[in-house]
Amino acid sequence: MSNTTRQGGGGPPRHLLRFRFHHHRATSFGKAILAFQPRQLIEDLLSESLPKLTKRTPSAAALRRELETIRAAGIATERDEAILGESSLAAPIFDHAAHAVGAIGVVGETERILPRGPAKGLSAAVAEAARGVSRELGAARWPYIA
Repeated sequence: MSNTTRQGGGGPPRHLLRFRFHHHRATSFGKAILAFQPRQLIEDLLSESLPKLTKRTPSAAALRRELETIRAAGIATERDEAILGESSLAAPIFDHAAHAVGAIGVVGETERILPRGPAKGLSAAVAEAARGVSRELGAARWPYIA
């Protein structure tokens, strides 16, 4: 399979996922999209060397577990994983073919976004925004659980 082959008939070309993965795996936006990619693609990406961006950047094993949680809940979070003092919460956006094609969320100071977990009402607001955009793109339901 060439590096430009699309996985599962949709989503970004594989070479773009590899390029973006190393930094976006430490963001809620990247995790929200990655969680809904084909499992083989996830395993391929996680088999590569993963540089730590901060001391909180997850290991491949921790990220694997987190992606399962994201698939179940439809919400991704990160706390100081890419930039110290900055955290985010995001939800995947699906198209008419049920492919995760983007994410929507919020980024801000850790103490405002994730003081002891997501700030009150934040997960519901982000999920509703993702659901709305997904509907506009023709998604039959949200979240799409593979």
